[in-house]
Amino acid sequence: MDRFYKEHEHGYILDIGCGNGKNVIKDASYWYELCDITDAFVAMTSSRFPQSGMCQADGIKLPYRNDVFDVTISVAVLHHLDSVVKRKAFVREMMRVLKPDGLAFLTVWARVDDGPNDRMIPWTDPSTKERFYRYYHLFTMDEMNTLLSETGHNFTMYDEYNNYVCVIKKT
Repeated sequence: MDRFYKEHEHGYILDIGCGNGKNVIKDASYWYELCDITDAFVAMTSSRFPQSGMCQADGIKLPYRNDVFDVTISVAVLHHLDSVVKRKAFVREMMRVLKPDGLAFLTVWARVDDGPNDRMIPWTDPSTKERFYRYYHLFTMDEMNTLLSETGHNFTMYDEYNNYVCVIKKT
């Protein structure tokens, strides 16, 4: 994320699946709209970033007009969607709300072993110490190339710490 911010100018940014707001940079040159599907994250992020727009939304059906944002970002969200149809819809929505010549930034977990792509992976809530299993779809490089190629836009992708980092330029 830091590399992306350093390499590109930004203006109006939509963070899809913003979680706790970890991707928000406090800089007067950036304006954020934040959305998440989870009640707790919407409440937390609204109070942490009152200067930003905030709504509860599903990334496969965003409540924004076409061609609004300079940048759309989604960090570690797409791999939680449990079907190809949902993943394609999510990326289509990221691109729909992006202005022409805008940039979409997204990351997903890469499959780095011979195990299955679809897995239930344990996660422990740091505040309650309660353990949950969350769905992850681990992507192959070919699978991400196919998904991004279907957007019809130019993209770059690289592997960073077992994640695929993708930047798509809306043409």
